[in-house]
Amino acid sequence: GALAPGDRALQRCLEVARDAGALTVVIELDYFDRDYLSEVTAFHAHTFDQFPLRTERIHFFSSVIRQGRLWHLTKTDRDSYLGYMIVRPRLGAAVGRTMLKPPSEPRNVIHTGVMDTVHFFGQRLFIVAVPFMQQDSRLLTCSHVAAWMCHYTAVLDGRDIARRSAADFNLLANPSLALGRPLPSIGLNHYQISDLLRLFGLPPLHYSIKDLSDDDRSPDWPDRQVGLHSRVARICCRYVNSGLPIIVLLNPLDVGNPSHAIVVCGYTRDHGVGESGATSLLIHDDQEGPYRWVHDVEGGLWSVSRKYRWDELVAPLPDGLWLSGEAAERWGSQQLIDGAITAVEPEHGGTAGSPPQHLLDLLADGDLTLRSYALQSNRFKRRFAKNCGDNRAVEEYMYISLPRYVWIVEAVSRTRRKNGQPCVLGEAVYDATSDDDKPMLLALRLPGIVSISRPGQDAWEGRISERYTESSGRRSDEWTQ
Repeated sequence: GALAPGDRALQRCLEVARDAGALTVVIELDYFDRDYLSEVTAFHAHTFDQFPLRTERIHFFSSVIRQGRLWHLTKTDRDSYLGYMIVRPRLGAAVGRTMLKPPSEPRNVIHTGVMDTVHFFGQRLFIVAVPFMQQDSRLLTCSHVAAWMCHYTAVLDGRDIARRSAADFNLLANPSLALGRPLPSIGLNHYQISDLLRLFGLPPLHYSIKDLSDDDRSPDWPDRQVGLHSRVARICCRYVNSGLPIIVLLNPLDVGNPSHAIVVCGYTRDHGVGESGATSLLIHDDQEGPYRWVHDVEGGLWSVSRKYRWDELVAPLPDGLWLSGEAAERWGSQQLIDGAITAVEPEHGGTAGSPPQHLLDLLADGDLTLRSYALQSNRFKRRFAKNCGDNRAVEEYMYISLPRYVWIVEAVSRTRRKNGQPCVLGEAVYDATSDDDKPMLLALRLPGIVSISRPGQDAWEGRISERYTESSGRRSDEWTQ
């Protein structure tokens, strides 16, 4: 039958599981969920109505599993696990903590997926997904659960963030930063969101969407999408590439409707919708459900039959990730060009036909684009060693002293990326604790040459082979690599 507006998130969760090929559903009764218990203790236990202490947890598998085999799962059964959904005993607010396998098409669009370990009849199962939760509209609103989704992602991604229960996102919000009472909640404003994320170890960057500009790349870098949607998409893509979901704050187009918050968790440039090459963003909307597409930011967003305008981006960042993504890309794009121009000059031992010229030729042909992301330095080294076939370059990258987080700006061949080939021609690596006005360049790799900065020592420069590599950034199937 017809669903009430509050049931749309539940319906979408079931659609995601069905589209992933779910053939077996196991309902775990009387499940004690930490987040739901925190909600009951903080709010519902103080109301006249009676609320159960237990929830149900629904597990989805893409293989057919008979009841007698539930506690003796085969490897095929375990590999077919599609995730879980916790169901609160609340009509219209049923979806609690949920981890569901993302849609498989288009491929490789989820870069913020994290692995959760699930205990199922004494057996360990694993699911890689983006955390999702629905608001209950009294203790938790859309802004609370949007912040929780980013927080739980950081916890599961190993960023040394202490786990917080869902109720903490209301109880520990600073009421002096807003008007009104905290219970029942009317939501969080951007000051409270910022303060709460800082308190929980994810101090955020804020972007006013109307103030975004196109100065986030070198003016010498041609052929890029312009306009509001592209500006928003570029900001989101840099942080999503870094495994960091982004909160979007929206305001209603009609008077009287409350503001809204969603989370950007993925993107694709090949969705077959709209302008060729345009980026579509994948979002979690606690009212509409997980994994939904937005193709045009300027067109607004429909949620529960209301249309909203995109106003602010909030990027929750781990401590030590101080350099902004747009500054890293602005400096990195220019450094890649300047480095290649310098390398082909005769006084530096180069010629017009030397390997760095290849980067300049691709740039002139419009075939070169950028991919920027922040990454823990140990993960970057591990992935670079796996992807780069030049032993000299790998050795120098392994020896370099790096801060915990680095920004990487990659020069990418569009043609090779489209054909599924190794497509990274070089990269600039920046200290993520350095300043936006002049970030510290730690390493620069160009075709045939690599330069390593050694703080307090002379820089090292050496010849390497000219070869394309895979990106060292996150992929949807390599969350821990």
